[in-house]
Amino acid sequence: RLWGETVPLATVNYYVNNMTTVRDSWAADASGVFDYQSLAVTNALAEGENTLYAQATKDTYFSPFAPRRVTLDLNPPAITGQAPSGAVADLMPYVGALLLDTPAVAGTPCGICQEVITMKVNGAEVPYSYSQSDGKIYWSDPATGLPNRLVNGTAYTVYLEAGDNAYYKVNSTWTFTAQVSDPDNSKPAVSNKTPLGAGAPALPEISCRVSDNQSGIDPYSITLTVDGAVVVSSANISARWDAASGVVSYTPPAAFLPWSSHTAEITVSHWANAPADKKTHVEAWDFTVGN
Repeated sequence: RLWGETVPLATVNYYVNNMTTVRDSWAADASGVFDYQSLAVTNALAEGENTLYAQATKDTYFSPFAPRRVTLDLNPPAITGQAPSGAVADLMPYVGALLLDTPAVAGTPCGICQEVITMKVNGAEVPYSYSQSDGKIYWSDPATGLPNRLVNGTAYTVYLEAGDNAYYKVNSTWTFTAQVSDPDNSKPAVSNKTPLGAGAPALPEISCRVSDNQSGIDPYSITLTVDGAVVVSSANISARWDAASGVVSYTPPAAFLPWSSHTAEITVSHWANAPADKKTHVEAWDFTVGN
């Protein structure tokens, strides 16, 4: 709907996203008022944010261009990847989802409106972390940025509500129970070690994945050393451990010398305390930098 006021009997020309192509025109009445709906202007809109320009003309005179921003949104935001669900063998699991706003056909989405995001756990509003770049949103401890410590045997209901900048709103609810086994007769597992062997880059990302499917990983127990020096510990674990994937990563501040050899070692514990000899796992791997 296009409406406004100008000089009586002037013609109002409308442009979309440029001031060169007239998309539609309408004549103001004898009092200077115009009010109509334009299919031509609507059809010229691109998905996402647009700028409409209106200009009044009469005889040989022209008004300045009057710009207005208009958003065309053909697709509401979506909440997907809700996690976890069912019985979860962890006391600090990743509790979150993906919150994305994508175009229905093509163009630029209007984007998630962060001011209207609400996350509740068991009916109480909780702090969360949201990344606009990848859409990840999760329940987090604001002091550490890590997942919250849960109570073993307790059921949790998560409610997530969000909207985009075109005022579409969505919500989702899911449930899970923290259920850690103690004793846990298997040590934590370490996988996806990189770099490994010969041919490592001079400035590698040194990483591995830590996991435990019976009692979960205690992130504060994680220690990564490179050539004997501690590079990841409880002091910086929130920036070095991804709760969703379990990956611990570190990039050296300076490049290694060509053909130099190095050793990385990870130490990690799970939540269960018994048996004592299965609580902690230590694993090392070697790599050599290429030319």
